Amino acid sequence: MKHFVELYKQLDETNSSNEKINLLKNYFLSASNEDIIWCIALFIGKRFKKPVSTTQLKIWVAEKSNLPYWLVDECHHIAGDLGETIAHLAYDNNTEKKLEKNLSAIIQDIADLKDKNDDIKKELIIHYWNNLSKDEIFIFNKLISGSFRVGVSEKKYY
Repeated sequence: MKHFVELYKQLDETNSSNEKINLLKNYFLSASNEDIIWCIALFIGKRFKKPVSTTQLKIWVAEKSNLPYWLVDECHHIAGDLGETIAHLAYDNNTEKKLEKNLSAIIQDIADLKDKNDDIKKELIIHYWNNLSKDEIFIFNKLISGSFRVGVSEKKYY
């Protein structure tokens, strides 16, 4: 996941098409085949059926951060992005981040949630929030909420 998050951040930080092509090329040369497939799918707009509601995510982050729900809701309203809001509220810089799962493993975990009960969903999501960096939590939240979007041009460069 770290590798994919780094790619996302670098793509977001540049306006240069040539630089974006180089970043993608470097990612594709070093990532696993499964991660490459998921990266392409996500970048062309593949979305998941959301296994949890945004309300559930807000309730769980409120519980985790010991904040009232209304305050989480207001933070979301002001920030305008639930993934970002949760990343700031869920991240705890006092805990060591040692989860080393790749993108495809995390996507599989998300897909497996659809048939689970809410307690299991909550447990897995909070596990990720507790063990990912703030940037990784942001991307994880975008994936789990079905709101992952990135601008990749369909223009042909060959």
